[in-house]
Amino acid sequence: MRKIDRLLWIEANFGSRYLMPYEWCWSRKDISKGYDDLGGKELSIRTDVLQGDTQGYNLPFLYCAKTKQDCLDFYDRVHEDHFSYILCHSVTKKQSRHNCAAFPIDDECLMVEFDNGGQAQREWEYLPCTATSRIACGPYNQVIYNNMSYRCYKPEDLYKLGLERLYKLFWQSGCDELIWTITKNGKVVIW
Repeated sequence: MRKIDRLLWIEANFGSRYLMPYEWCWSRKDISKGYDDLGGKELSIRTDVLQGDTQGYNLPFLYCAKTKQDCLDFYDRVHEDHFSYILCHSVTKKQSRHNCAAFPIDDECLMVEFDNGGQAQREWEYLPCTATSRIACGPYNQVIYNNMSYRCYKPEDLYKLGLERLYKLFWQSGCDELIWTITKNGKVVIW
């Protein structure tokens, strides 16, 4: 799924409140206008492919641009005809409480992996397993996954990870993995 398609899917299945405001841009002029429309200040740019049905990996990315000129310089440096650009607010390291990922381990239970904050989402994805924690979320007290026992919590008990809001939506959406960030003010941002 392309990045823009992923954003549209999140909006359709979870609602726009679970996204950072974004602008989909095709040109330098679009990026300039999008920067102004989003209010500037700590914006990021993700590149995406125009054609195809999957995300391009290792595409150029700009994290926390300080000025509009930073965004325009990035465009000038990486522009290719087969790219589009997604301009959005950044979730900075200071704003991040937890980065999380969840996947189903049976028909009612999710395995949830999370960190203790202070990481940007792009950095968190590459942390060693010793820097993250795992718990289960569902109707049980305990689950076995990959020959390991995990304590299982009800979604309402995991409000600090946003699961009281996301658990039912996860199952309704039919997805097989969900990645999100909880900001220090409690906002859930799905990636």
